Amino acid sequence: CAVQPADPGAAAVFRTNRSRLEAIAFGDPLTGGLNEAGFQMAYQKLTSKGIEPLTYAVVYLNVKDFKLINENFGVPAADDTLRYIYRVLKKHVHEGELVARGNADQFLLCLKESGKEAIRTRLEEMISDINSFAQNTDLPYYLTILQGAYLIDEPELNITIIADRARAACKLGTDKDACAFYNSDIMRRLKQEQELNALFAASIENHDFQVYLQPKVRLADGRLTGAEALVRWIHPRRGMIYPSDFIPLFEKSDHICRLDLYVFEKVCAMLKGWREEGRELLTISVNLSRRHFKNLNFLRPFSALKEKYGIPDGVIEIELTESTFFDERQRELVPGMLGEMHRRG
Repeated sequence: CAVQPADPGAAAVFRTNRSRLEAIAFGDPLTGGLNEAGFQMAYQKLTSKGIEPLTYAVVYLNVKDFKLINENFGVPAADDTLRYIYRVLKKHVHEGELVARGNADQFLLCLKESGKEAIRTRLEEMISDINSFAQNTDLPYYLTILQGAYLIDEPELNITIIADRARAACKLGTDKDACAFYNSDIMRRLKQEQELNALFAASIENHDFQVYLQPKVRLADGRLTGAEALVRWIHPRRGMIYPSDFIPLFEKSDHICRLDLYVFEKVCAMLKGWREEGRELLTISVNLSRRHFKNLNFLRPFSALKEKYGIPDGVIEIELTESTFFDERQRELVPGMLGEMHRRG
């Protein structure tokens, strides 16, 4: 706690410096409004005298695929877009409510509302107003803004926890076109995600991920022509963890890249064993996540494993999911990468 100097001149300098520091600490230089720290401080001031449960909501907004605006139109246009969104949101908040920009393309609201439908209606109005710019463009272009809210039923909670709950609702909500509200199911899913992420590294080291082969059979004569490698997580304590629980989760991080490489090596070891036993080698296909395409050298470790285990060319197939082609930049990279895969056998 700083002590203000007694000298009037020094006191004026003190106040000026303090104002500058507060602007740096709590202000967003891009929009001129509050940043997340400023939002938290303003919320604490707003609720310092106490509030009744279910009378306020904190809302978390995330502009979907905002990076494409940066890539397609440039950073200045992206910054203009963020400033525009902030101005529209600020226009819609009432006295005693708050708006701030969080990290990058994320915004926070504190609304004095007690009902979910009222909150959804207000957010729909805000987003409709934001997208009204498209009426004056030659090519229609609309921003998709993901929404999550926590209707504050525990006012005594720290604002950080409250904001995190709104953020979790936005992240884990099932309806991407409407505001998702934090509830016990989202809490359960969030806890499960945290647990699975925490278990991942040890399970890789302990080989808890097991590879199964799904046969490919030629319908004309019933002959086995190949197989697809599938991964199953059999944890010593939790038992079978279904792919539907962990694959989408790991797709959000680089865990999926490490898991893909793990499966690839298991397949290489299996094929080497068959070869040493004199068995006929089948073509095995291995799934590859689209996240690998963020690294232009991602084929190197796969190629090194193929050479390490002495796998002949053409025995391993790489299978790309359809989602690989959703990203325009990835679509540009795929033809070159396919050629490089073939070159490496």
